[in-house]
Amino acid sequence: MDESLASAETAPSTVKFSAKGSRLVVGFENGSVTVYNFPSFSEICSFSEHSHSVVDVDTSESGKLAVSTSKSTCFVWDASSGKSVFEIKTKAKKAHIRSVAFTKSGLTASVGFIVAVENENKVGGFVSTWNESGDKKFFVKVMKEQITAMTISESERHVPSLASEHLWL
Repeated sequence: MDESLASAETAPSTVKFSAKGSRLVVGFENGSVTVYNFPSFSEICSFSEHSHSVVDVDTSESGKLAVSTSKSTCFVWDASSGKSVFEIKTKAKKAHIRSVAFTKSGLTASVGFIVAVENENKVGGFVSTWNESGDKKFFVKVMKEQITAMTISESERHVPSLASEHLWL
């Protein structure tokens, strides 16, 4: 199957399926994000608050919320309407949020937690979590190097992170 996003004004930069596989979330180089029904590719909504290329996207387990990041800003937004729920900004001037993901559940959060990887030049990589209200709950320095990728284990007990040639668990 070769589906083209020919109607897009800019090139796609990241893509993820929703947990149930019925939606496709696509981030674009112009800072916009679009949610499509899958496999029809009919547009559900669009979000365009980012001022830089979108580098990562994810949806909550329920599919009601989406998270997207570009450079130093991360947005959590309604995946049906495209309306912003809250915004997360890095505090350091040279920090960038590289990866974002929702956990499947949380002890007190109905949609789980948002996990983000923050990289700061010459300082290293950090993993942070926020609840669905935008309150930061956890922050830990992981590596002296900048983190290039991360994922969350099925048990949600591990957040493997990659930096250069190193894997941190």
